[in-house]
Amino acid sequence: SGEEHLKATLELPAHLDVNFVEAALERGDICAAAFDGDKMVGFIWASFTTAPHGDGLWVAIEHPYVYGYKSFVREDYRGRRLLSRLADERDRASLGRGRVFNLGFIETHNFASHQAGIHAGGEDIGYVGYFRLFGKSYPFRSPEIRNTPLRFYRFNDPSETAS
Repeated sequence: SGEEHLKATLELPAHLDVNFVEAALERGDICAAAFDGDKMVGFIWASFTTAPHGDGLWVAIEHPYVYGYKSFVREDYRGRRLLSRLADERDRASLGRGRVFNLGFIETHNFASHQAGIHAGGEDIGYVGYFRLFGKSYPFRSPEIRNTPLRFYRFNDPSETAS
């Protein structure tokens, strides 16, 4: 519930804050979270519309896709395949909304997250990203996912940087 998420954010201020949680829930995003007693030990978010990405960019997604983002497992709980179980919960909730494909991003140097994604049943279907030059973002994607309805944009202008 929203109340549980808000309470849990007090323990993870570097990863979540109350404003983020409230805005995400208001957009209709969902969060699968794992608890050890009252302590949140891991989470993964999913969006069915738009979500913040970084560098001032947002991601927009359309049906039948869901955008999996902002996942975290506390260091002392890693290696237990917790992210895989959280992804399963997220996927069940997404399927209930008719979203049959999950897209997510992993930075090229984040090998641990890439391996966790593979263990969670994910696969590489292509590459999407952007580079920044003189303060402007230039998106790119590989041919395999050219027609995927996912795009980067600036929050103030959804048409500025489509990919």
